[in-house]
Amino acid sequence: MTVRASIWSSFSAGCSHLESSLTRIMNGYGMYLAQRAPPNDAWIDQLFSSKAARKGAVVRRSLAWVHREVGRAEFEAEVRKRGYHLIETADQLVVVCHNGPIRLLF
Repeated sequence: MTVRASIWSSFSAGCSHLESSLTRIMNGYGMYLAQRAPPNDAWIDQLFSSKAARKGAVVRRSLAWVHREVGRAEFEAEVRKRGYHLIETADQLVVVCHNGPIRLLF
C-alpha cells in the first residue's frame, strides 16, 4: 500500500468513525429533547397552580414565553376557560386570576 493510499484509508476510517459518533450524539440529543420537553398542558398547569394564581392574584408571562411554550391561542383559551381576565401590556401578558370585576384607574 502506498503512503497516499494509507493516508486516505486512515482518513476515510476516521471520517466514518466521526460520522457514526456524530449520529449517535445527535440521536441521543434528540431523545434528550424529547424526554425533557414537557407537554404544553404541564406549563399551563404549573402557571395556574402557582401560589399567586391560587390566591387570586396576578401572574404574568412574556409574549415570547407564551408563543414559545404554549402558543397564544391556547393560552388565551385557557385563561378564558378559567374565567380570568387577560391584559396585554408592552411585551407582557398579565392574568388576573379571579373572575371578579376589575377597573383600570388611569
